[in-house]
Amino acid sequence: MYSTSGATNLAIKKGWDAHVDAHNAVSVKAMADSYSDDCYISYYDVANKKRTEFKGVAGKKAFSKEHLDSLKMNDGNPTTDINVKNFFYGKSLFNQWNIKSDSFSYKDGMDNFIFNDAGLITHHYQWYFGTKFVAKFESTKDPEAATTLSAPISTLAAGPSSCFGSHHHFVGIQDTEGILNTFTEDVFISFFNITTNSSQEFKGHKEARFFYNAFFKLMATIQLGDFKVAENSTTNGSEPKGTFSFAWSAPNAGIKKAADFFVFGKGNKISELWMTYEAPVLVV
Repeated sequence: MYSTSGATNLAIKKGWDAHVDAHNAVSVKAMADSYSDDCYISYYDVANKKRTEFKGVAGKKAFSKEHLDSLKMNDGNPTTDINVKNFFYGKSLFNQWNIKSDSFSYKDGMDNFIFNDAGLITHHYQWYFGTKFVAKFESTKDPEAATTLSAPISTLAAGPSSCFGSHHHFVGIQDTEGILNTFTEDVFISFFNITTNSSQEFKGHKEARFFYNAFFKLMATIQLGDFKVAENSTTNGSEPKGTFSFAWSAPNAGIKKAADFFVFGKGNKISELWMTYEAPVLVV
C-alpha cells in the first residue's frame, strides 16, 4: 500500500479536516481540540537551532496559540500564502510545506503526525527554517549590527548607517513591516524601469507596503545571496551626509542592473528612495 494525498481512514480524515479548518479560522480552541489530551508536540527551527516541546492539555493549547498567532496577517485574518503537500499512510501523515504571513516565514517545513483510533493527533513532530519578522529599527543601534549586503557603510553617520543596514536585512528576509519601520511616515519611493521607460511612484507607508509586496513576488525565487552589489559602486564616502547609493543586480530574478539612492530624514530613517532598474514589469 502506497501513501495517499488524502486520508483513507474516515476518523483520521475527520480529524485532519478539523485541524485544517482550525488553521483557516485561526481558532486556538479548535486546533487544540484536534490533539489528544496526552499529546506530544515537538518542533525544531533549523534557522535558529531551537527545539521546543509541548505536552498534554496545556501544551496543545500553548502550541496552537503560538502557531496560529504566527499565521495571522496584520488585519487579523490567516495568511493564504500556504503550500502544503500531504502524504498519508496508515495512522500517520507526513507533509511538506511553506507558509508566509506578515509576521513569520516558515520555509521548507516538514511535519509528521500520528493519529489515534478516534482521529486525534497524539504525536506531532515539526521541522522548518523559521524567520520572525519585524525586529523594529531604532536609530540608536550599532551602525554595523544589521548590514547583510556587505556594502561598506562605515563612513555614514551612526543613525543612517544603522538604518541602511536594518533596511537591507529586512529586504533580505522579505519582511515588509520591518522595511516600513526604516521609513519615515511620508517616505517617497520612485521606481523607474529602464525596460519600459516608465516610472511608478509610492508615498507613505500604505503605498510602500503595496510596492514591497509586489517587489517580493518578483523576487520570490531568489535568496539573499543572489543579490550582487557592483564592485566599487557604493559612494557613501563622497556623497553628502545623510545620503547613500549603490548599484546591484539579481540575475536569477531577471534584474540585469539596478541602482538605489537613499535620502535619510527625520529620526535617521529613509525619507526618499530612488530606484532605477532593468527588469520585468512590476505588477502592483
